[in-house]
Amino acid sequence: YRQRLSAEIVDVFDPDTFLSSTANRAQKSRRSGIEAQVEYAFGERLHFSANYSHLKASEPGDTGSPLREARRPKHSGSVVADGQAGRLSYGVSLAYTGSRIDTDFESFPFRRVTLSSYWLAGARIAYEVGHGVQLFARAANAFDERYQDALGYRTEGRNVYAGIRLAHGR
Repeated sequence: YRQRLSAEIVDVFDPDTFLSSTANRAQKSRRSGIEAQVEYAFGERLHFSANYSHLKASEPGDTGSPLREARRPKHSGSVVADGQAGRLSYGVSLAYTGSRIDTDFESFPFRRVTLSSYWLAGARIAYEVGHGVQLFARAANAFDERYQDALGYRTEGRNVYAGIRLAHGR
């Protein structure tokens, strides 16, 4: 794909007054890349899917020359396996987000920094107890990866959930 965005809404910071506002950018930002996905079923019980995205995203810098667009990973993708065995359903996932550029506003003049790439793993399991009643458990960020999507903002650590789902009319 190839995309150009005109009149993009951007933040504008005035270093004299320390005020920030939004405006429409006069120059175009550009994105191009490829996305691929594959799915495969190993019979009725196990399904596999994987996807990959390669992104080249640029925005005009202060001098007009293109800069890598902030918070846009060049590489990202995921792998998922889901299965079913009678009343039991299960699945695992692994997602990758590549390094990204961000702006460090703690220093002046502001500087561009690189946010590290990261992997997130998840797992789920559920058991159909009876008509419309399901016991489940799932884990997100199972290995407690420490990462940032935006510089200075924390993200959730490991999360584990368990419960009962009730479905009416099933």
